[in-house]
Amino acid sequence: MDPMSKVFPKMTKCSFHKYGGSGTLQLVDALCVLGMNVLNEKIYIFLWFWYLILALITGVSLLTRLVQLMCPGSRNRYIQQIECWLKKTRITLSSPSLAILSRLLCKFIGDWHNSWVRSHWAIVGSA
Repeated sequence: MDPMSKVFPKMTKCSFHKYGGSGTLQLVDALCVLGMNVLNEKIYIFLWFWYLILALITGVSLLTRLVQLMCPGSRNRYIQQIECWLKKTRITLSSPSLAILSRLLCKFIGDWHNSWVRSHWAIVGSA
């Protein structure tokens, strides 16, 4: 049996009150199809997997940030990887874009590298 059919049943027993041939109220039991639950089931399965993927990405990001916080060598290596990527893509940095990049890195990595960025990004900008 499908486990989702317990949460979103597709068919259920319905009780209807209708008037019979003599004009009296009769109770009629029938089988009702709940078509909207089929759609709800698909939506919730998609959302469940989407939230699982987001939780995994968030967990990996959190672990990466914790390693960068605890290990000074990993912070330097991270900045060197960014510098290497900029050199490979041959991005030239003007002084306004250098300031924006410096602010973004300060926001995401921390103020510990601010002096390093000011002294070393000029090299990347002139390369």
